[in-house]
Amino acid sequence: MKHLLNIVLATLIVGHASIGTASDPSAAFRQDPAVTYSTVAVSVKKAVQDIAKVTGAKLDVADAAANEIVVISVKDAPLSELMKRIADVTSCEWKTDSDGIQWLNYSTEKTRKEQADETAEHEKQVAKGVTELLKDREPIPADVEEEGANSEILDMDSEGKAIFKILKLIPTSAIASVLGGERLVYSTSPTRMQRGLGNIDAIIADLIAEHNKEAKARVDAQKAAEEDDPQTVEQQRQQREMQAMFGGFGGRFVGQDKQITVPPAKVLFVVSNEGVLFLQPNITFEMRLYDAAGKVILSSEQWLPSGESFADMVPNPQEANAPQEPQPAKGTPIEFSPLAREFASLTDFREIANRDRTPSQALMERLIRPDLYDPLSFADSEAFLAVAKAKNVNLICNLPDNMESILQAFTKGTATTVESFLAQVKANDKLQVKEGGGWMQISPSSRVESRAIRVDRRALTDLIAAGRSKGTPSLDDVATYALKCDEPAHTAIVSPYIMLFAQKAFAQGMRGQTDWTMLRIYGNLSASQRQLLWSGSALPVRSLNPGIKKLVDKMAFGAPVRLQVERPENKSSTGPFMEMLQRMMPTAPVDYRDEPTEIMPAGLPQDAFLSMKGSNEYFVVPIMTGPDPTGGMMGALGADELAMLQWIKETPQLQQMGADGIPTIDKVRVGDRKVMDFAFHFAPGVTRSETLMDDSLAKNAPETPMAALPEGFKALIQKKLEALRKEKFPFFGGGGPPPPPPF
Repeated sequence: MKHLLNIVLATLIVGHASIGTASDPSAAFRQDPAVTYSTVAVSVKKAVQDIAKVTGAKLDVADAAANEIVVISVKDAPLSELMKRIADVTSCEWKTDSDGIQWLNYSTEKTRKEQADETAEHEKQVAKGVTELLKDREPIPADVEEEGANSEILDMDSEGKAIFKILKLIPTSAIASVLGGERLVYSTSPTRMQRGLGNIDAIIADLIAEHNKEAKARVDAQKAAEEDDPQTVEQQRQQREMQAMFGGFGGRFVGQDKQITVPPAKVLFVVSNEGVLFLQPNITFEMRLYDAAGKVILSSEQWLPSGESFADMVPNPQEANAPQEPQPAKGTPIEFSPLAREFASLTDFREIANRDRTPSQALMERLIRPDLYDPLSFADSEAFLAVAKAKNVNLICNLPDNMESILQAFTKGTATTVESFLAQVKANDKLQVKEGGGWMQISPSSRVESRAIRVDRRALTDLIAAGRSKGTPSLDDVATYALKCDEPAHTAIVSPYIMLFAQKAFAQGMRGQTDWTMLRIYGNLSASQRQLLWSGSALPVRSLNPGIKKLVDKMAFGAPVRLQVERPENKSSTGPFMEMLQRMMPTAPVDYRDEPTEIMPAGLPQDAFLSMKGSNEYFVVPIMTGPDPTGGMMGALGADELAMLQWIKETPQLQQMGADGIPTIDKVRVGDRKVMDFAFHFAPGVTRSETLMDDSLAKNAPETPMAALPEGFKALIQKKLEALRKEKFPFFGGGGPPPPPPF
């Protein structure tokens, strides 16, 4: 095992390759030499160049396929067979040019077939999910005992029944075509941006009749409850306030308690794929009924759950931290290198105390150069190499960048035996395992997706370098990365690097995570366009280049819908805290202006334009000391966040909800921030707003006590704190007089 550990450590730096034996000098000139080669995760270009160097074969990789990531461990394997296997796992083929060089490049035939096969498989899975969903909600026959039956069937309301009746009319191929971030809108009187729904008069008539009975029963039950318990009146008032603010937790529901007295003028059925975020559904089905004035009189939704559950991915803290008695390992132990163990420990949220620890110099040298030391070259690679040795097989892996979820990247730890690791690999739906003939091949289950989201290692290296040299990456640095790579939530392998070197660049504090589409729009704007926006001028959308207009189209019509509609009732006294929650919750539709395909029936309007309001502010980065380093995970804090933290600490109701664990911030480093509030104006009173922040923090910025912050910054924090103190909570009421601020 000690010898294996030395080999693994060596491959972290240069890999290992040989052909034949040292006493056989003619081996390099054989037509099909035997190759012994081992490497942790590297680009396929580097691996092929290594093999070419030791075999003397004329081999190279085209730029298009150069960034596929492979782990290889072969012993006395024929070169021709190794080349075939490399081409197989990377969807490539070998072609010889006029100079006799064999080039590895993507095979058009293979990639087209993969696209067709994966599309067909996706449609099959969606169809299966819809079929099971509908089957689960079929009416229960009268002669079937209800005891033990599916409670979801028994409790299904009229809106849910109508949704499933309409769903039967929608082709599953159309549902499957709605990918992450997309929507498909059906209508009884479609615009150019909608599809026809057909005649559903009978379905709607049944819905209204049954809905009115249910609404009356709810109102009668509410009146009876109010008579029995006067407190119910206040509870109902708070519930109405909550529904007015959020549209109901977990869904977009309107009009459940109101009877429908006139037939709807229009019905929409929306298929939306908002992606998976923790417990949120993937594909949703929403039904809306509109009156003649375009007001929503009834809205409800159902969903087709998919993806990973937050609860399933995050380990129970009590179980994770409970003392464990040493258990003898069952199977072949994996001897991980010290660097792999340190990396796993550094990025494991279950070992929260390690989050404030500075990486060793040896690890740091590798972390800052992901173009040389691949993010997958640590424990994952070492475990695969251990599998190859223990099973005595030739191994070739093409590892996808999304082989783990964003949460698994911080909670997985490391498997301790070859057997447990191999079981994890075979259970991973992102990986495909093929065994036979003394070989083991690992490749992405979805090669199309893997190619689409492959992280540009050079771009990641540049982002890290910018963060290290500037203290925090600039907005230009982040936008440049966004133009070349998918967002970190989709490529979990970059998460440790973002947390260590660019955390502040992707966090918007109370505004949530930085919007990736907005980042890409900003990255595509020219310097003169940015200057025009900063000066207060507007940019007509029609004047933007096709690439930007495509991104604007995504913001306007994609999922989830985030249009802001000016209404008199929106000018109420909603405070900063509730505004923050509203940005995180689904918004209940009010009228046709909330629906992009209604307010923009022919696509982006010719008079749509982009504006921006800029301001200069400060931000701080906490300097945390002592045994609780959690403050180091807060990222950059502006006036909003500092006011919020103080307000949470001084509010008794929030203390009762567990907010007493917020650390005290004594010292900070102060930076300069440009805040850019962008607004896309699609129609009078209808916009889509996003904020980007350009932070500048000197690498050697001095430590500053909170009491010594710039006076203007302290005044702004105080102003925002006063606004928070006026906040009204429909769910737990107001609080007593707060203590004075700490500065």
